[in-house]
Formats: sequence, C-alpha cells, structure tokens
Amino acid sequence: MGFETPEEWHTKLWRRLEGAPRKRGDAFRTPMLATVRSDGAPELRTLVLRKASEQNRTIEFHTDTDSAKWKSLEISSAVEVAFWDSRSRTQVRLRGIAQRIMGQDADPTFRSLGSRTQQTYRQTPSPGTPLKRSGDFRLDGPARFGVIRVEVSKVDALVLSKPHHRRIQMSWEVSGWEGGWVSP
Repeated sequence: MGFETPEEWHTKLWRRLEGAPRKRGDAFRTPMLATVRSDGAPELRTLVLRKASEQNRTIEFHTDTDSAKWKSLEISSAVEVAFWDSRSRTQVRLRGIAQRIMGQDADPTFRSLGSRTQQTYRQTPSPGTPLKRSGDFRLDGPARFGVIRVEVSKVDALVLSKPHHRRIQMSWEVSGWEGGWVSP
C-alpha cells in the first residue's frame, strides 16, 4: 500500500479487506481473533475472513456455536482482530464489538455454503471435547452454525518499511472516521 494521505490509505486498506475473502492466497484472509475467557485470560485463534464492508464498518467470520470463541463472546463482545502480511510487512489491528448471529438469522448464510463446508458445523462431539483417537468424531450431527459480525470502531495499521515505518490510527466518531499518522 502506498503512503498517500491517511484517509486514502484507510480506504485502500478496506478495499483489501473486502477482497481478501475471495482470494485464497491473501494473507488478510486468515486473521487472528482475540477474545477474553470467563477467567479473564485472553484467547487468540485464526479464523477465515468471510466478508468485509467498509460501508457498514464490519467484518464477518463463521464458527461453530458450541466453540469456545462463541462462548467467550457471550462474556464480552469486545474483540480485536489482527492481520499480518509478511510480504508487504503490514500489520493491521481492528477493534470492535462482535455480534453473534445464529438460528434463522444465520440460515441464509449457512445455506449459501457448500455441502462439505456445512458438514464442518455438524461435528460431533463439540469442538474441544477430548477424544480417544485423533479421528474419533463424526460430521453428521445437528448444524451449529453462527456468524460473528464485528462492527469496527478502531483501525491501527503499521507498515514496516525502509527507511521509515508508517502507521495510522483511525477511530469511528459520529462524523465518520477520524485520525491520521502516528509514530510507529
């Protein structure tokens, strides 16, 4: 990404996020989601970015509604999502509030998935359940599909470059995105 104005850079970043779900090799397709467990400890895991919208200020992921991450979002909906692209040496952190969408509200999204992908949300037993052997699970249970939609309120993007690193921070305010360059 070039170094125009912070606003132009911010717009380019959202374009990249919007395109990443359709590009298997894009490093921004598999960010890390940070949540907080019931005991206050942080949890971090990689997810596949399924959708991004600059207009709505949202990013979306799919998950099993019996997973630890889904349960963590019940405790606190505050999340941070970290993206890293080693080729461009770009780190992006998005902070926001996660909404859990399930049941009939998530059904249209679930039905749009391929049958093999749908099977992953029918795993029995639930994610994290101890197994006697590695493959001791089935993919024939009831669907436990949910959408995690994060409404982004803060963007912190850093590019490690020579001769100088570049960083912007933007926050959503009543009037729109505000912020600019900050010291890396």
